Amino acid sequence: MRPLITYLLLVACMYAFAQPAYLRTYELPGDAEVQGADLTPDGGLIAVVIVDSVNMLIRLDAAGNVVWGRSYTATGINLSGTFDGSAFSARFMDVVATGNDLVVAGHGQGASWGFTGPERCLILLDAQGTPQAAKTSYPGPWGSGATGLDLSADELLVAGWNGGIEGGHAELTRMMSDTIVPTGSYATRGMDDGQSSWIATRPTSIRATPDGGAVMAGWVTGMIGSLFIVKYNASYNVAWSGQWEVGDTCIVDGLTDGTVLFADHTRVGRFAPAGTLEWVLALLPGDGHITGMAARPNGNMVLTGPRTDGTAWLAELDPTGTVLASAHFGEPGDGTVPTRLLLTPDGGVRIAGVVGSAPQRLFSYASAGIGEPGDCSVPDTWPTFQATSLVPYGTLLHDSGTGSFDAPVVAAATNSYCTAATTCSAGGLHLQGTLFHDADGNGAYDSGESCFPNLITELQPDAVYAATNAECAFDLFTAQPGTHVLAPVPLDSWWTISTGSSAYTVEYTGGDSTITGLDFGYIPGLDTTVLTATLVTAPVLCNNYFGNPVQGWLHVLNTGTTLPDVVVALTLDSAIGVVSSEPPVDSVVGPTAYWHLDAPGYYDIASIHMQLQSPFMLDPGDTLHGEGALLLPGTLDTVQVFDWAGMVFCSYDPNDKLVTPMGVGTYGSIPPDTEWLSYVVRFQNTGTYAAADITVQDQLDPLVDPLSLQVLGGSHTLTGLHISGAGLVDFRFDNIQLPDSGADEAGSHGHIAFRVRPRPGLHHLDSIRNNAAIFFDQNAPVITNMVRNTIVNCPEAPWSAMIIAGGEDELWANYDPNGVFFFTYQWLFNGEPVPGATDMMLEATANGSYSVRLTDQYGCVKESEAVEVIVTGMATGAARRLHIYPDPMSEQAVVVLPEGWHGEGPLRILDATGRLVRSIPLVGGPIVTIERGGLVGGQYVLHFVGVDGAVAVARLIVR
Repeated sequence: MRPLITYLLLVACMYAFAQPAYLRTYELPGDAEVQGADLTPDGGLIAVVIVDSVNMLIRLDAAGNVVWGRSYTATGINLSGTFDGSAFSARFMDVVATGNDLVVAGHGQGASWGFTGPERCLILLDAQGTPQAAKTSYPGPWGSGATGLDLSADELLVAGWNGGIEGGHAELTRMMSDTIVPTGSYATRGMDDGQSSWIATRPTSIRATPDGGAVMAGWVTGMIGSLFIVKYNASYNVAWSGQWEVGDTCIVDGLTDGTVLFADHTRVGRFAPAGTLEWVLALLPGDGHITGMAARPNGNMVLTGPRTDGTAWLAELDPTGTVLASAHFGEPGDGTVPTRLLLTPDGGVRIAGVVGSAPQRLFSYASAGIGEPGDCSVPDTWPTFQATSLVPYGTLLHDSGTGSFDAPVVAAATNSYCTAATTCSAGGLHLQGTLFHDADGNGAYDSGESCFPNLITELQPDAVYAATNAECAFDLFTAQPGTHVLAPVPLDSWWTISTGSSAYTVEYTGGDSTITGLDFGYIPGLDTTVLTATLVTAPVLCNNYFGNPVQGWLHVLNTGTTLPDVVVALTLDSAIGVVSSEPPVDSVVGPTAYWHLDAPGYYDIASIHMQLQSPFMLDPGDTLHGEGALLLPGTLDTVQVFDWAGMVFCSYDPNDKLVTPMGVGTYGSIPPDTEWLSYVVRFQNTGTYAAADITVQDQLDPLVDPLSLQVLGGSHTLTGLHISGAGLVDFRFDNIQLPDSGADEAGSHGHIAFRVRPRPGLHHLDSIRNNAAIFFDQNAPVITNMVRNTIVNCPEAPWSAMIIAGGEDELWANYDPNGVFFFTYQWLFNGEPVPGATDMMLEATANGSYSVRLTDQYGCVKESEAVEVIVTGMATGAARRLHIYPDPMSEQAVVVLPEGWHGEGPLRILDATGRLVRSIPLVGGPIVTIERGGLVGGQYVLHFVGVDGAVAVARLIVR
């Protein structure tokens, strides 16, 4: 076994945790506005960012790398409290990490709420940012909102406001973190100094305090405006509270003994456990503002804010208010504005904020502390504080709050993308090595031995991954002290590791250093030839007025243990033949072109770049086809057969995403044993200048394994491949110099092709979705279309086909009352399909055996048991009949239940596919009126189930 590698770097520092310093900025699709942030268990950061009114969560690791980004939409409730699926316009305000989950708080407005104000909302998400549950308050006439979050043991603390005619009041709500169910609520109401009127209180900060309680602060409206603070003890009774003149956004934190520290835009102060003000200081005018504060366990206060020169400052004050150390970071004129300051358990500093303008960008800053800021900030004697005072004003009253979060919200997440640029970085451990073919089996990487590009290594428990580059070298980085295990992601089963151990164990205690020579060698376990071909073309246009050729690429990936030369045979649709290629075509026999390719290396790719003829005119929507084979020279044994299909477009987006297999139907249905999903991201520079650098960023779906990723080929040399533990993949084409389409249309196209394996154990209707972002230089990303595959395992489909017998020789097929599945129908008579019998209802015209075959939207087919029908009577088990007047109807119809019928309803209206379009409750008798409303002309089915389970059905025609 390989010995333990111990790497100790002892660094003198005023704090125990020697973490790296960095300042990183992140390009987003618009102006960024940081609302909240929290530390994650791995030492990273989760930030709430509003980008041009869109809610986003950005997840960063300990080194500031983007792990994932998601954007969010929601649907909500109507005024009666019943879910109506209307748009719910939410604004996220804060986020907290609760172990492996996340919770977001904010407020939202339902589209159907009319005059009502916004309401508080909470969304529970998993570690990948996928919503698990969401709740809001029932809409009231004055609205409410949530503005802050914190975590106390297994409870969430939600600060917010609840509207009312008096202007609204602040409210603290305690909730279970895993279910977002309220366990207690506490209201704080403000009054003017003369107690002549109620005034609104709005919290801006909530903190769980080490003494088991909490502290909440905010501002109070009124004649002059003021700030308030409420300290709760461990029983959540009010220990003390106060209201003071002239206040704004206030930040609070607490200590173990009950001491409270506070900061607003210009002042900082300290309250004793009993609520007595010990001191208050003001920032000198013109020196900037305070936008972030946190307390250390020893009573020190850490502060940050923007400076007047466009940089940001960072300072630490002792328990007496004396400045111990200060620093500044950022560049003059950059407009660096910190928003949220957080302290790691080991004393490190994390800051999130925005920088720049038009657009503003997200930034994250990390340092070991104030006295040792590393290379990313400059020690400074600034800022300066002077003594000031707080003048009491008004009265606070405390009582029970409503704490209601019991209305449904359905939240949906989609991938969002951003690139990160490192402004500076200092500290951390780099682990470097190579994956290679150990030809002589000696366990060492010797001169002349070949190596493996684009393969993944991993560092645990950090969940940090790196791919080998074109020279087969990897560079893994960690900022976390402790024991780390470095290993390659296992290769295909026909390869065996030769370097004595399949992993390296590294002990790291801090500092900035690099360990090299961490190589992994492989030898073949058996001789096998495995080649994979991928054919990619640029979009094919329906009209080609200028005679531009279509760009095409054929890539051959070698994942086997042999190095054979390859013969490629390719036959394309006659409308799109090969004009020229590099390397040139060796021969043409009939419609088939042949190339001879030298052996691609292990896990390497050989490519052919083709110019394809594009006819002057094609019909839009047509599909061109091709087929090919990979053959071994001499024997011409077939290694792989492959095919290609390309749709013809007239109007198209040249930046798109494709998936193979496409699957069947709208949902891209694929069987559960699908081995690979292959993706192609195509891009084109349609600007007016060459693009120097291009990055394709892809947030893989959680249902695929990101560590199974294999690069299948690209139009240009891939200069970087980065994979996060959450499946965010960066494909980098640095210095690509892709010409613009006006200067060189043929050269303006590019692509990257790769494949991943679906995770094992997927179930029926699991959906795998994927899109990508394409960054041209420093421009906002171009987001591609979304492709989708759905796992379809029809034996697991939770529905059955059955026949409901109606009166007067009518037979009715079933439908899904929950609206999840909808069907097409085919009736059978004596086992044979009845031509044209594809409606939900069939009128039997002959004696015999009838059955119905249902096909759902995913392609699953089930057939009912047969029903024997004698036309002269009613079918066995016939149900009572609904009567409709008039039928057909135009604007209104009356439905009458048969005599003696009773039931609870509702009456359901289904369209011809069995989809539920309306549900009408039965109130006060057996007569129901149907208003046309949004019913379009056509045939519908009325369906009613009584309390005894009996069914009544009828056909309704709308003119």
